[in-house]
Amino acid sequence: MGNLRIFNLNELTQLNKASVFIETGTLYGDGIVQALRYDFDRIISIEIEPTVAEKARHRFRNESRVNNYWSFNFCIRGNFTYY
Repeated sequence: MGNLRIFNLNELTQLNKASVFIETGTLYGDGIVQALRYDFDRIISIEIEPTVAEKARHRFRNESRVNNYWSFNFCIRGNFTYY
């Protein structure tokens, strides 16, 4: 896991007309907290570990813009299987 680099997203979001923030790897939810500072219509976080995803769902349960998903994907010889 890397470190979250915090920088001003206003210029990028306005330039690209971005309304959705998507991240993979929720962990403690620091990326979600950062995204909530901006005017995204929707914030999506995808987590592979179900217990971490559940903690994030609980932490951000009152944030209507936040959607947290649990996804576990296997890639075997180029074929993706979704669980």
